[in-house]
Amino acid sequence: MKRTHILLLLLVVAAFMAHLSYSLFKGIDREPGTASADASFYSHYAWNLAQGKGLSGPEPGREGDVLSALVPPGLPAFYAAIYVVFGKNYAVVRLAQCLLSAVTVILLFALAKSILQERAAWVAAVAFAFYPIAIYYSDEMLSETLYTFFLILSFWLCIVWFAPRPTVMKALVCGASLGVTALIRPVILPFLPLVVLWGLFVLQGIRAKSLVLAITAGASLVILAWSYRNYRLFHTFVLVAPRTWTEILGGNNPVVATDPKYAGYCIWYTQVPGWEHKFDGVPQIQREAVAKQLALQWLSENKDKWWYLLRSKFVRFWSPFLHQENRLNRLVMLASWGSVLPFFIPAVFVTLVKFWRERNPAILIHLLIFSTMLNALIFYGLPRYRYPMEPFCIILASASVIWLWDRFRRQPAPA
Repeated sequence: MKRTHILLLLLVVAAFMAHLSYSLFKGIDREPGTASADASFYSHYAWNLAQGKGLSGPEPGREGDVLSALVPPGLPAFYAAIYVVFGKNYAVVRLAQCLLSAVTVILLFALAKSILQERAAWVAAVAFAFYPIAIYYSDEMLSETLYTFFLILSFWLCIVWFAPRPTVMKALVCGASLGVTALIRPVILPFLPLVVLWGLFVLQGIRAKSLVLAITAGASLVILAWSYRNYRLFHTFVLVAPRTWTEILGGNNPVVATDPKYAGYCIWYTQVPGWEHKFDGVPQIQREAVAKQLALQWLSENKDKWWYLLRSKFVRFWSPFLHQENRLNRLVMLASWGSVLPFFIPAVFVTLVKFWRERNPAILIHLLIFSTMLNALIFYGLPRYRYPMEPFCIILASASVIWLWDRFRRQPAPA
C-alpha cells in the first residue's frame, strides 16, 4: 500500500473518531428531534417506509399519516434501509452518518488532487475531516451528510472520471448520480441545466459534446421514476416534492421585508399576518397553487422591496456570523466557515479565470457556487443550505493556503 493511501486511511479513521466522539457526547441514541423538527419528520417517514407503508407521514392540511411527496425520498430510503436491518435504532443511523462523512474525505481528497496539486488536496482533506459544521451535521438526522456525499461523488464522476475520456456509459452513470442527489435534496435541480452547458463548454468534439444528452438521460431516468410515482398517486405532475412556492413565499413576504430579525431569512408562511388561514385544510400540492398566487401578488405589489430582499439574502448567505442566541454555535460557525471564507474569496476568482481559459472541467465547481447562491437569492439565505457547497469552497481555499505558504517559506535571494 502506498504511503499516500496509508496516510489517507489514517485521516479517515481520525475523522470518523472525531465525528463519533461528538455523537457519543451528545447522546448517539437520542431521539432525532421534536415532533415539528425536520429530523423527526425524516425519521417518521423512514420508519413507515421500512414497515412497508410507502413514503407516508404527516402532511399539512391532511389528517394522520398519508402517502405523500412532501419529503424527497432519498434520505428516508437511506434511513429505512437501516431500520429494516437494525430496527428503529438512532445510534446506528448516526454511526452510519459518521462513517459516510469520514468516507467523504476520500472523495474530497481525490477531487482536490485532480484539479490542484497534492499538497492542496491534503490541506482540503484535513480541513474537512475536522470541519466543525461537518461534524455537527453527521450527528443530526438531516439530509446534509448524505446529500454532500453524493454531491461530491457526482462531481468526482463528472470532472475526474468522465470528462477526460467521455463515454456513453460514464455519462449515464454521472447523470444517475446527479439524479439520486436530486432525490435527496431537490435544491440541485436548477443546477442540472448548468451541467449541460458545462459539458458543451469543456468537452472537445461533436461526439463528446453530444454525450451531455446521456448525462441528462441518466438524471431524468432516476428523477422521472419518482415523478411517475407522484403522478399515479396525485394525478398531477410533481417532479420531486411540491414545496417550491411555499418555500419562496416563506422567504418573500411582508415580515422578512420589514423585520430586521428575519432579514435574508424566512418565516413559516402560515405565520405571516393576514395569511394565517389561507391554507387551512389545504393539502400540500394545493398549497403550492395558493402560495404561488400570494408570492407573485405580493412581489408585484412591492417592487420597492426587491433590492432589500436580494441584498439581505446575499449577506446572510455568505456571512460567517450566525444569527442566533446560542453563543457556542456562533463561535463554531465563525471558526469554521469564517476561517474558510478569507482564503476562498481570492481563490474563487483566480481559479475561475484559470479554469475558463483552460476549459478545465473543474469549472463545474464555480457553476455549483453560482447556482447555490442563486437559489439563496430566490428563496432565502441559510447556513444549512450553504453547507453542501462548503467542501468545494474548502478545496479552492486550500489553493490560497498553499500559495501563501510557498510565499512565506520562500528564501530571500542572496546578496
